[in-house]
Amino acid sequence: MSILTEDLPTTLLGVPIRTDYRVMVTVELLLRDPALPPAQKIFQALNLLFPQPPAQGAEAAWESLLWYYRGGQPAPEPEKGAGQGAPARRVYDYEADAERIYAAFRQVYGVDLQAGPLHWWAFRAMLLSLPESCLMGQIMGVRAADTSRLKGPEKKRVQRLQRLFAIRGPQTEARADAAQRDRQTRQQVLRRYEEAVQWKTRNDPGSR
Repeated sequence: MSILTEDLPTTLLGVPIRTDYRVMVTVELLLRDPALPPAQKIFQALNLLFPQPPAQGAEAAWESLLWYYRGGQPAPEPEKGAGQGAPARRVYDYEADAERIYAAFRQVYGVDLQAGPLHWWAFRAMLLSLPESCLMGQIMGVRAADTSRLKGPEKKRVQRLQRLFAIRGPQTEARADAAQRDRQTRQQVLRRYEEAVQWKTRNDPGSR
């Protein structure tokens, strides 16, 4: 799916979704939270995106959420030896960089993130394309830099900046599709979500 040739999605699996970027920012934050159990993460993420649960079931809803989170892009192929090396490098953090991201959108795009709803895909595309003419773009470039390719004073300079702008806290990759790696556990979690949805439907006439 191309953001250039097709409309930004407002439904998934035939169900309207909450498209404002704040929803998926919140989803990413809760998926990164080490204090929350996997069941709670998935349950809250699905409830945030879907005002009403899709008829296709929790498994389809979760896969749709991951697809939507990735901006309609296919899931990345796992690299050989994945899980044995260093975790993937993060270049932004919605909590630590909140003010810088807000200022960057005002400076680069003239977009006030407080002015009104902005579709997640539009927000995602602009965030990942921030130029180095703004501070946030510079910081993302520093965090992404591979210092093994640098030498001498330049390497020391970039390493110093990486320490200065390092993202504190857990450094595990927080892509939504990495939040729950064990398939059997995920099936159990999604089954619990299904049971909760069925209970709500039986006991809340307004949810039908």
